[in-house]
Amino acid sequence: MTCKQAEQIANLINARNGLLPHVTTEDVFKNQTEYLFRSIEITGEIYACVRIKKLSWYLAAHLAVAKTHQNQGNAADLLEQCIAVAKDQGARLLSCTVKAENSISKRLFLSKGFMYVNSFVNEITGNRLNVYHKDLNG
Repeated sequence: MTCKQAEQIANLINARNGLLPHVTTEDVFKNQTEYLFRSIEITGEIYACVRIKKLSWYLAAHLAVAKTHQNQGNAADLLEQCIAVAKDQGARLLSCTVKAENSISKRLFLSKGFMYVNSFVNEITGNRLNVYHKDLNG
């Protein structure tokens, strides 16, 4: 990953997900092995990304697709790749959080076999987040 790609990923995540604190270029670059992304071959512009983070479980985080590339299967493709990577690395559980009002993302995760398990309010942003898990053993 180049610094320019890390910057594009950080900008895409911040623009689409509204996270606080913002994701920085430095953080993306430092953790570059955790990011999967799609880019336009001719220009190199990144239009979709996801972070797969290993904790004591695996977390699919910051799934983001540029508005110009929505509804083309990009999020579903990246999520499938994320699931495959987690399985290949021996994960038994993959989880994610989704803003409660984000019905499109909720449908995507449910369609890929994730189950709703809980919700909470992020004290920094005030956003209500739903937690979803996918059992990778089955």
